[in-house]
Parts: sequence; structure tokens; C-alpha cells
Amino acid sequence: FLTFGDYADVTFAPKIYTSGTVTLQFDARKRFHNGKLDISGAYTHDTIKAFPNRGYLFASGALAFKNGYKGSMNLQFVSDGTYFLDHGIGEQERLESFVRLEKTTDKSYFGADILGFRPLRSVIAPQTIPFLMNGISYSRQISSDFAGGQLRFDARQDGLYRASATDIVGRDVARFSATLDWQREWFTRNGVVFGAEAQLNADYYAINQDSTFASPVSRVAPVAAVSLRWPLAKSTSRGTQVIEPILQVVMAPDTVTATPNDDSVLLDFESSNLFSLNRFSGRDVMEAGLRANIGVNYSRRAAMGWTLDASIGRVLRARDLGQFAATSGLSGGASSYVSSLALGLPSRLRLEQRSVFDTAFNVSKSETAVKFHAEKLDVTASYMWLTAGAAANLVNRSEWNVKTGLDLARNWRTESLFRYDLASATASDAGMSLTYRNDCIKVDLSLSRSFVSSSNISASTNIGFQVTLEGFGSRDSSTAGNRKCSDF
Repeated sequence: FLTFGDYADVTFAPKIYTSGTVTLQFDARKRFHNGKLDISGAYTHDTIKAFPNRGYLFASGALAFKNGYKGSMNLQFVSDGTYFLDHGIGEQERLESFVRLEKTTDKSYFGADILGFRPLRSVIAPQTIPFLMNGISYSRQISSDFAGGQLRFDARQDGLYRASATDIVGRDVARFSATLDWQREWFTRNGVVFGAEAQLNADYYAINQDSTFASPVSRVAPVAAVSLRWPLAKSTSRGTQVIEPILQVVMAPDTVTATPNDDSVLLDFESSNLFSLNRFSGRDVMEAGLRANIGVNYSRRAAMGWTLDASIGRVLRARDLGQFAATSGLSGGASSYVSSLALGLPSRLRLEQRSVFDTAFNVSKSETAVKFHAEKLDVTASYMWLTAGAAANLVNRSEWNVKTGLDLARNWRTESLFRYDLASATASDAGMSLTYRNDCIKVDLSLSRSFVSSSNISASTNIGFQVTLEGFGSRDSSTAGNRKCSDF
């Protein structure tokens, strides 16, 4: 542990494995009056690969300028795709680096960034996914009282570039987009809330290396919506209940000009986007057609201290335009139902549940979590079910997870995790750790087992022992029980 003045330090952590592998980890930190810089990484002389010299380097930083602009960066490099898995550092499927400049005011936002990607899995062809992206965005609230409502303008330029020179799979795209959005609400005496929203979207695409599109491609996509909400509340000595039926009618053209689809491939239908004007994950694909989004929200705050929040809803379409796959939950004239539930008990126990199911109660997606949080004990148990095709899932997925954390004594904590794949009836991951920590030092003893194996990943067991000298900027939110260095 080396210090360089009051605002910089470097920590080195050597590791020696029984296989003969030697690793030197390092963390360097520098603090400025207007920002910070953190660099971490490792160099490994490895015995488990044909190429012995391996490692990684991460760098992150932030700067605040006097004119209100803020800069940030996050750079990630690694010697090869399996380094993190081989050494139990993480399960990243890709590295993402960026450099960003932005400024936010009370009525506007400006941002510019450059992003780089590197896939770490052999099943992903690196030449066919974008390795470099750039973006420039500007948003401004033009008026807070335009025709009685809010008028907002958004503009953005995006570019993505692939290494491949092959037609279609090596497509490069530059997109220029603009949106004008107006929203207004009316309130009646009996509590009914009427809402209206109108959007005008315009896009221009410059396309290279894709013969299926004539470059350039331009598109104008208007959309309008009206909504009706009626929150009904009842309060008694036993608590307060609110039930709120919601109806939203969205009007959009049945046909939208086709454009290259790079940011709207994934689709995850759930209660949080039931009333969205566009449920696709990006802008390349616009949801089309006349439709009605219908739902009900319910909440209860009991005098005994427990709380309940629940919602359910679905989408009804005038015509099925074939935009959605059957497994998405959005296909057909009537979508599947989406529901959510959250129950909180005074005993610090919380239940959360989200599902997507059809009229025959065939569930395509279900996530359930039970959480318990006490002063010294944390337990989270969760179950997830996804059918093949739902939320971009390729195969049926059924998984059970358990995570625990226990403060054994002052400065001592143990944690454990277990993940079980019910679809294959095999364990996926298991691990436990014992940690001692105070203001000066952190000692970790860990044992983990990865049961998953594939063509480029082998099942493995890792035993770790790490000593870290704590310095400035390394504190987390859990400082209770920490002792000062002078106490020793």
C-alpha cells in the first residue's frame, strides 16, 4: 500500500495459486477538487492456458467543469475472453467502454458519448456486432404552458460501426432523429383525470453495407394518445386503500417505414411499460396501429404497518399487424395479461411477484422474490420462469436463487449464494465468504463453485484469500461496527 500525498494511493495484492499461477492485482486512486480517477487491474502469469501472460485493466473517472459540463469515462480491457471466468472475477459477456460529456439544466440536457464493445463469448461473432458507437443528444422543454400542456423537443444522432465487410451482417448505420412531444392533463371535481399526448417522430438513416435497404431511408411517425384515470380512495381506522382503473387509447398508423433494426431487437413486456406509446426497447421499430391499453392499480396502507401494491392489465388491438412474436405476450388482437404485486410486512419481510400469462393462465414469464432484511441478517430467495422466446430467452429457463448475508460480530460478516437450474435439474453456482473489515484493512476468505460448463468454459472451484488495505474513497454504506486504525 503506497500513498502519494493526501489524495492518491496504490494498493497491490499478490495471489499465488496451487497450480503455479501467480497474479498481481492493483488498485490506484487519485482525487481532485473537481473529480476523481480510479484504475484497477491485474497481471497474471498463467499455467492453465497456452499463452501465459494474461490480465485486465479497468479505468474510470469523472470531472466537473466550471461551465456546468460534466465528463466521465469507463475504459475496460482484457487479454482474452475467458480470463474473468478462469479467475473468478466475474461473468461478463462483453466489455463496454465509454467517454461521455454532458450538461443538465432545469429545462435542457446535452450529452455526447463514444462507446466501444468487445464480446467475450465464442458464440458471439465479434465482427457482426457493433464495436464502436457514438451518440449526441439534446433535449429541451420548450414550454410548460403550450395549449395548456408541456411541449418538449428531443434530437439525437447515433452511429454504429461493425468490423465485418460482409453485406448485411456488416451493416454500418448513422441515424438522425427528432421528436416533438406534447402532454396535458385535466382534473374533474370528482377526481377523474383525463390525459392527452401527441408525438411527432422523424428519422433519417444513412446505411452502408446492407443491400436490403436503399440508403438513405427517412421516416415520419406520428402517434397520439388519450387516457382516463379514476383513482378512488377509502380511508378507515384500519388503513387506506386506493384503486385506480386506467384506460389509454393510442392512435398510430398501421404501416411504418421499415428501417434497419439495431436497438429494438429485445422486447420485454411487463407492467412497467403497459402504458408506453412504444414498447420496443429502442427507436428503430415503432409500435403501429390503433390499440387500447387497459389496467387497474391497487394499493393499501394498513394501520398495522403492512403495505400492498398490485396491478394488472393487457393490450387490445383493432388489428393484429404481425409486429410481435407469439412468445412476446403482445401478439394477436388481445395481449397476454401483465401483473405485478409487492407485499411488505412489518416483520421486515417483503414479497415481490411479476408475471405474464394468457387467458388460459399459461405463464410465459414469472419472477418471484422473497426478501428479509434485519439489522444483522439479509436473505433473498427468488424464482424465475421464462419460456423460450420470452424476453429474448432462447430456451425454457427455470431458476432458483438464494443469497444470504449475516453479521457474525463486530467487523465480521459472512455471505453465501446458491443458484439452481430447475430446467436441467443441476446446480449452477454456489459460494460463501467470510470477511473481516475495519477502517484500515479488509480480509476476505471465499469458496465458490461454478457447475456450468460449455465449449469454452469448464466447471471450476475457486478458493480465495485476499487482504486489502483500505484507503480513502473505499468506504461503503455499511460502516457500522468499523473501528479506527488507532484502536489497534
